[in-house]
This record gives sequence, structure tokens and C-alpha cells, in this order.
Amino acid sequence: MSDFGSHVVIYRVDGREPSDDEVRRIRAAAQSLQFAAVDRVGPYDEFDLSFGGTCSAEGVEGFAVFLSSYFVEDEEANNEFDPEVIIAREAPVAAQFAEDLQRLLGNEFEVFSYSGDH
Repeated sequence: MSDFGSHVVIYRVDGREPSDDEVRRIRAAAQSLQFAAVDRVGPYDEFDLSFGGTCSAEGVEGFAVFLSSYFVEDEEANNEFDPEVIIAREAPVAAQFAEDLQRLLGNEFEVFSYSGDH
């Protein structure tokens, strides 16, 4: 698991676990948001989408779309990126991705974004 990054989680509003068909629909909707812009780089094109199950703190099964993941190297490596800067840059884009995905999926799902430590 990475040290930090961004992802969105999707839950059915009725609390049931998403069916296999719904998971396929979620994946297709998320993938359709990437590389959708013609003749320009879109806001989500840098995300490296991966998918998996998730479970809320209340035990509700859902689905996750992982947008990015980063590893913090040990201090001796002198890495030149600042996790706080990356999180601050990605958080609004992840939130917009969640809103766009919510629009595609409709009212039977709730979509939430998260950017930060894993």
C-alpha cells in the first residue's frame, strides 16, 4: 500500500453491496472520464486508475477507484516532492472526479473523494 494519494469510494444509497453488473458500470463510468477531452489533456488524464472493493467504518461494502498513489522515500533519498503540495493539488481534482462520476452513476449511489495519507 502507498503512503498517500487520492481515491474515490462509491456506495449504494440503500447500503447493499454493489452487484457485479454495477461494479462493471462503475469501472466503465470512471474510465470514460479519462482521456475524454479532444485535442487537449483532460483534468483526469494523469490519474492511474485502479479498482477494488472497500468497506466503510460502518461495515457497508462499496467500491473504490484509486486515482493516485505515492510512496515517501526515506529521508536520505532527498526526494524533491512535498506530499502536502501534491495532496493540495490533487484534492480539488479528485473532488471534481467524484462529482462527475456521481453524475454518471445517478442517485442510487453516493460518491466521496479522499486525498491524503493512506
